Amino acid sequence: MNFSEGPRVEPNPNEAMPLAAIVSFATDAPSRATITVTGGGETWSLTIDDAAIEHRRPILGLRAATSYEIAVTAQDEAGGEIFADTLLSFETPALPDDFPPLDVRHCTAEAREPGTMFFPVGHPPMRSDNPVNYLVGIDQAGEVVWHRRMPGQMHDIQYLSNGNLLWMTGNFLLNEIDLLGNPVARWYPLHHKENPPDGAIAVPTQSFHHSVAEMPSGNLVTLSHETRDLDNYPSSDTDPDAPKETRPIIGDTIVEFTRAGEVVREIKLFDLLDPYRIGYGLNDPFWHMRGYEGGVDWAHANGIAYDASDDSYVVSVRHQDALLKVDRESGELRWILGTHANWGERWQGLLLDPVEGLAWQYHQHDPSVTPDGTFMVFDNGNNRAVPFEQRTPPPKNRSRAVEFAVDADGRTVEQVWSYDRSGEDAIYSNFVSGAYRLRQTGNVYVTFGGVIRDDEGVPSADNRNGRISFRMVEVTHSEPAEILFELVCDETTADPPVSWMAFRSEHVPNLRR
Repeated sequence: MNFSEGPRVEPNPNEAMPLAAIVSFATDAPSRATITVTGGGETWSLTIDDAAIEHRRPILGLRAATSYEIAVTAQDEAGGEIFADTLLSFETPALPDDFPPLDVRHCTAEAREPGTMFFPVGHPPMRSDNPVNYLVGIDQAGEVVWHRRMPGQMHDIQYLSNGNLLWMTGNFLLNEIDLLGNPVARWYPLHHKENPPDGAIAVPTQSFHHSVAEMPSGNLVTLSHETRDLDNYPSSDTDPDAPKETRPIIGDTIVEFTRAGEVVREIKLFDLLDPYRIGYGLNDPFWHMRGYEGGVDWAHANGIAYDASDDSYVVSVRHQDALLKVDRESGELRWILGTHANWGERWQGLLLDPVEGLAWQYHQHDPSVTPDGTFMVFDNGNNRAVPFEQRTPPPKNRSRAVEFAVDADGRTVEQVWSYDRSGEDAIYSNFVSGAYRLRQTGNVYVTFGGVIRDDEGVPSADNRNGRISFRMVEVTHSEPAEILFELVCDETTADPPVSWMAFRSEHVPNLRR
């Protein structure tokens, strides 16, 4: 066997994702191959296991501004090998000038979860007329190995079972791309988009917002919404004596649909919770900014996960300061994990009783089910109170990652772990953010995605006028937790100051597969 076309290397044809190369070659008989990549102080090999005459193989996981040498070895079906006469050379471009300033403060690479951590990063849309947005992947050593300039704000990012990435935009679109950055599929909410993107699949619902998860069946489940006018509704979350009015209330819905766009389940939070139980943030402008003028942000669902152990959804409702367990088949509410304050009689039997030592979460994000069957969530901690209790001000507040174990039969909840920085190390992330327990090491990756300070450097909750930065850590799942990795993106003291935020993070186990 011989090479009929010698190995060659070329940049990724998709210029939007430049940290990749394509190696191609052909042999005069069916062959398998091994491609060995060396550069940036490391060497790794890729195998092509399917015998063929023509081969075209993406090389992913390349670092910016780095020279690589690539060796190709082909094996015929009898076990004979041929080696390319020369090494291929490839050099990656430097990071773009407008790339976010990612500062790795600490990295114990050998103790970290192998793989690549992806996260959306950008200027807050409410703070810039021309915001910069990137989807970024960093490797175990904290180096950027993937980036793609994105057209607008991003919410959730998910790694799919087919090896592609699914990302949600801030204006209600779902996009699937491959790891070379190429579009694969797109979905839009039929009842919101008057001019849908070309080729997008319609889903008969009102919106997609905040969070999406892939089901074992391949279906997608996300959050949508509906609007109902309610009479005698509070106009304020801070003044109990404020007048009550007829107001348009936004109620979130759980929507599960097939890849073809068929809705197979829809569960309405209006049917599960008390729409007159209000939380702090009631009059936040989230829905106003998306075309629903006057829309009252009653529940603000911001995260959904699937629990295969009992075929249920786990939903985070930020402005109710609660996690909900919802039966997928019946649509019934199984339990409520959160403060017991202000719940009516109908919901008392659904509230989980805290085991001693538990601290409730407030305005939380990013629920997930761990391999142990516990529930991890990012506790933003906003206010640490419900109306009309006294609120904790930002300078005295802090955020954390927290893990709960639920005894559904005993109707109890226990706090089994937390990563809670205090004192001078405390971090208060007022919005977005996430926490996730990693599969191989059990480490926890925490994204403090929206850290706000005022002009004097004092912690703030003003995401319109404050200076915003973000911080990410990977820590051991121990008490106390050990920091294995810490990354900071902070230009708040620049002249002029620049704000950056990160919605949350997603782990890809083997980008270089």
